[in-house]
This record gives sequence, structure tokens and C-alpha cells, in this order.
Amino acid sequence: MDSCGCQTERNFASDFLARQVFRLDKGKGKEIGRFEVEGRKFSIYETKQGYKYKSDQCPLLIITLEAVMEEVNKGERDEGKVAERVSSIKGLTVNEMVRQVTMKVMECLRG
Repeated sequence: MDSCGCQTERNFASDFLARQVFRLDKGKGKEIGRFEVEGRKFSIYETKQGYKYKSDQCPLLIITLEAVMEEVNKGERDEGKVAERVSSIKGLTVNEMVRQVTMKVMECLRG
């Protein structure tokens, strides 16, 4: 919980859609990767606040990117642990697209 008592931990797929913390809407960042998976496009950016993304409006893509960025910005670099976090999201069916997005982001960050 945050200082006002609001729940900040995101456990459900809808939590990641409602609070898109790592989307780069405004501000500056250095693009470090641009990808397309099954027709869905996204880019990864390095900013002063950590890693962020820009993406198409696909809910599955947004949920996956939010979960991956959350873990990466906490310092997690183990692809297996990041994938485990993604698969633990209630209401998210992990399919090949979700696995590919996770893999591409982690490959990008390994540089």
C-alpha cells in the first residue's frame, strides 16, 4: 500500500491495464530496442527513471510489458524469474506472444 492506503501491488491482469506505470507517454528516453511480435509493435527506452516502453494498444502486450518492466526496474535480470512473474498474473493466459515479448525485452536489456 502507498501512503494514502491504496493498493499498489498489481496481481491481476486488469491491475496492469488500469495503472500503466512504465508506459513512456511524455518525456525523453533513449530507444534501445524496437520489436514486432505477431503484428504487435513495441519499443524499449532507457530513461532517467528506469526502463520504459511504447507500444500498440493490445491489452496482452501492455500487461506483459508492464510486468516485465516492473521486474526489470526492481533489478531482476534473470529471464526465468521475469517469466515466472508474468505467468503468476491472475487473469492472464500466457501464450506464445507473451513468451516472445518477454524474451525479446530480456535479450534487449542484456545488450
